[in-house]
Amino acid sequence: MSVDASFRAAKHVHEEAVARRSGDGLEKARRLYARILVDDPEYVDAHHLMGLAASQLGDFPAAIESLRRAILLGPSADAWNNLGMAYHGSGSLAEAEDAWRQALLLDADHSDSVDNLGTIFKRAGRLKEALELCESALARNPHHGPWHYNLADVMRLLDRPSEAILHLRRAVELDPDDSRSRMHLGQALWEAGDRAAAAIVFRDWMNHEPDNPIARHMHAAVAGDAAPGRAADDYIVHVFDKYAEDFDEHLLGDLEYQVPQLIGARVDREHPERAARLDVLDVGCGTGLCGPRLRGHAKRLVGVDLSPAMLERAAETNSYDELTQAELTAYLSRTTNSFDLVVSADTFCYFGDLRPSLEAAGQASRERGELVFTVEEAVDEPPGGFALMPHGRYVHGASYLQRVLTETGWSLVSMDSVVLRKEAGAPVQGLLVYARKNGSSNR
Repeated sequence: MSVDASFRAAKHVHEEAVARRSGDGLEKARRLYARILVDDPEYVDAHHLMGLAASQLGDFPAAIESLRRAILLGPSADAWNNLGMAYHGSGSLAEAEDAWRQALLLDADHSDSVDNLGTIFKRAGRLKEALELCESALARNPHHGPWHYNLADVMRLLDRPSEAILHLRRAVELDPDDSRSRMHLGQALWEAGDRAAAAIVFRDWMNHEPDNPIARHMHAAVAGDAAPGRAADDYIVHVFDKYAEDFDEHLLGDLEYQVPQLIGARVDREHPERAARLDVLDVGCGTGLCGPRLRGHAKRLVGVDLSPAMLERAAETNSYDELTQAELTAYLSRTTNSFDLVVSADTFCYFGDLRPSLEAAGQASRERGELVFTVEEAVDEPPGGFALMPHGRYVHGASYLQRVLTETGWSLVSMDSVVLRKEAGAPVQGLLVYARKNGSSNR
């Protein structure tokens, strides 16, 4: 087989590995690229894609070495962009910024580099630079929908909602298949008080993509129809599989997510000895952010989530004894008398009616079982105790929670008002709830 044919075969293995999220496949691709470089040490594309595979595996030093070698042999905007991603993954933000600038020197319209550079500007609060970058890109190509979307995002951060809406409308016109622009346009219109226009946007999106679970869910959130009792499974999987790769960085960095620390501290108060004697269930475990905080209390720690991509990330924490892909209420319903502590961190915000889940949690809990969870707090108690909001999540009232806990066999120990995270720079208020299964004696 020629070197070129070997490269094509390796590239196919690489592409299949990315599609299947296979770490073993990425390792295989990396080995195949390495063999090619034994035969042809200056094969630029093999250096480039070996570096990309290493970066996708999280081996950033090796990725940087391979990508820099590729650039030395034959610089390209793609290689500079991927080098920026490797530097970013390693935490070297200044080097990442320089790499993306180098990519734009070679190709001023390189979309990924514009997006990546704009993202780090926004995260660092360098909004003037982000604005200049987006406006410059759009001036060169005013018919590129994603750059209208990027400029709208900057306008939103600059508190210029009318301009953000104009650019989001243009993004949808230019690329009707861009779900991201449709969703943010609907949300921006709702936040601006134009609820009728927001409902039209989500209706049109649902009609354009009738099989898109997010479109269906968001239409239900704003259309004024009776809200479903909970978010559909396909909506949850669709959102979180797509979100998994950047989930931790976005939550902990951009949104200053506090829930794992809040839950960990509350469990510490209840169990100050941290004796690793509890069987603990983390339902809706996501990427496992609560795992390290719960590990010290757990002789066995089980995580459950609907999203396979989230569970892959949770496994990387090495905190869990068992990880299971399942819908949480279904998992709890088929489990009996098995856990001392059930934890749900920011998962019930995708459920309106909590009664089925709380009943199932009681069945899964032992006699002295405990339950700790967070929800987003309703500013005013909704008529039914909960409401589906335009951001796609449910909010719950304190009185509803007290009532439904009692009705499902739980005794409320504490309910604390907390800040869960930030959203658009503003704090998101929530409730941190601790309960015991009825019949348990207080400590």
